[in-house]
Amino acid sequence: MAAKKKTQAIGTVTPPVSIEFDWGTTGQRRAKRFDDAHEAKTFYTAKDKAGKNPKVVAADGKLTTDQTPPPEPPKTVKEDTAKAVLPPTKKTAPGVRAMRSRPYFAGVIVAKYGLEAGVTDEMVAELDAAYGKPNPTESRYRLKDAWHAARGYMGIHAEEVK
Repeated sequence: MAAKKKTQAIGTVTPPVSIEFDWGTTGQRRAKRFDDAHEAKTFYTAKDKAGKNPKVVAADGKLTTDQTPPPEPPKTVKEDTAKAVLPPTKKTAPGVRAMRSRPYFAGVIVAKYGLEAGVTDEMVAELDAAYGKPNPTESRYRLKDAWHAARGYMGIHAEEVK
């Protein structure tokens, strides 16, 4: 049985329409031509709901030949600052990577003040400022860890610290 063709009112003429839409993940565009504008409307709505960025190219059915290349993804600030802050090193220690983390800054601060200073509020505030994200509880914990690690590395018992 043949499909029933949609009927229109006499004298109603719809022009052919072409619709471009996104295709694939690399920014490619495809076009589809419709002789009936009502079919194009249904197709346009479906592609719009699917997030395919449909555009009516021409009401007379002529396709444009202008194909724009996909835009480059913007550089994030994190990528730029990571390269500026930490230049690649020629040799790295096995099992670790060079990064400026809260534990790293805690070790720098403990080395600056020495083991005799212990862990003070001034050191906690300095660690928060150096890392850039205030979290006094975490900073105090990391300073204590750094203090114990430095003491263990130097072979000093807790009773020997003045």
